[in-house]
Amino acid sequence: MRRIRAFAALALAAVLWLAGSAVPAFGETDPGFSFAVDKPRASGEDMIKFTLRVGANTAAAGFRVRVAYDDSVLRFSGTEASSRIESGTLQTNGESNPIYSVYVCNPGKGYAPELSGTVLTFLFQVRADAPAGRTEIGACVDEVCDYSGAALDLDHASAVPLEVEREEPAEAFLTALEPSQGSLHPAFSPDVYFYGLDVGSDVRSVTFRADASEGASVKVSRKSLNPAGTDTAILITVTSADGSKQVRYSVTVSRAKVQPEGGETSSKSGKASTSKASGSAKARGTGSRAAEEILRAAKKGKASSSSGKRSDTLSAAPQGNNAAQDIPAAAENQNRPASAPGLTILQNRMPDYLIGVLAAGFCITVGIALSLWFSANSGKKK
Repeated sequence: MRRIRAFAALALAAVLWLAGSAVPAFGETDPGFSFAVDKPRASGEDMIKFTLRVGANTAAAGFRVRVAYDDSVLRFSGTEASSRIESGTLQTNGESNPIYSVYVCNPGKGYAPELSGTVLTFLFQVRADAPAGRTEIGACVDEVCDYSGAALDLDHASAVPLEVEREEPAEAFLTALEPSQGSLHPAFSPDVYFYGLDVGSDVRSVTFRADASEGASVKVSRKSLNPAGTDTAILITVTSADGSKQVRYSVTVSRAKVQPEGGETSSKSGKASTSKASGSAKARGTGSRAAEEILRAAKKGKASSSSGKRSDTLSAAPQGNNAAQDIPAAAENQNRPASAPGLTILQNRMPDYLIGVLAAGFCITVGIALSLWFSANSGKKK
């Protein structure tokens, strides 16, 4: 029993030593096998080359290779063999995990070709959704023999690490925005894209300290401002490191008006008085127009003959700018008398119909007079 335990312990130690043995560096003359990856780090969709190398002057006529991997991280794509591996002498089963490859040299030539350097390459692709972190590709080569079939002590096993990285999408945003004059409103926040900025009338330009996300570039459209009393729109453009994303921040700078001096204030006050006087004149002009509207309405028979009502409407006309427009409507709404007592003469003018009656009477009178005169003259002649 003790001998069995001792043998088991020795066997376990041998396995651990075989699994943890160091990978020989490229270029060494060690005839043994080794495994390596072409790059220690990779990200989604990257191609990985996992190679089987052998030292110089190795006359291995046959061997078996097994490669195991995490298929949630890697996808097996195929193999590439060295030119020293003749066609038909290597068979690979890539449908399984581990992958099996068996090499047996051509017995028809009577010897095994010498192998050295990279003899077999396993191609893997990192899955696009592979989680970030460390993974390993485990492999072993065994059943190594020479051309006569004698076993060669060249078995080797190792686990080669591979670091999988997740590429974060390129970002484009500001982390800080500070004007050289005044303060932004609202306060800066990376996800707020529109701001206002108030500056004095004497400020002619504004610059910004703009910090962006890692690798991103920043461009400010301008720094000079429009004249006092106007607004200036300034754009801050942020472009991601790979150029795939771009965002813009807008700052509207409001430059104050130039404050007038004392003389100008008095002048403005005078202008205000003049303006008021002009307003009064305009009001009087409005009253005159209102009076004309009343007269025209009366001429058309739409106004009341009551002079008191017309006077009230006229005196109320200057109260508003629209008085001239409101008066005709008010005149129309006034009550009309049921009958006009006697003869009404407007503006010292006789009505047209009375003039016509008088003219007709005059013509009739002249006609009668002429008729009598002609009758009288005819009697005398007889």
